[in-house]
Amino acid sequence: ARRALETRSDVGLLLPCNVVVEETGPGRVTVRIGRPATLMNVADLPSTPGLNEVAKEVSDKLRRVADTLR
Repeated sequence: ARRALETRSDVGLLLPCNVVVEETGPGRVTVRIGRPATLMNVADLPSTPGLNEVAKEVSDKLRRVADTLR
């Protein structure tokens, strides 16, 4: 978050990374994780090289979390 804010202060509108954990049945849980790069596009933030690198790094980390939960 710090690196992203240092690159562009308005990215703070997208923080923290969105994660939803929902019980969908007995003993069953669904985890939904927002994609930082997609959220930046929805927020209509212009392409910023440093910010794009941070978004990719966070996306990669969140993907590893999702893969571990499967």
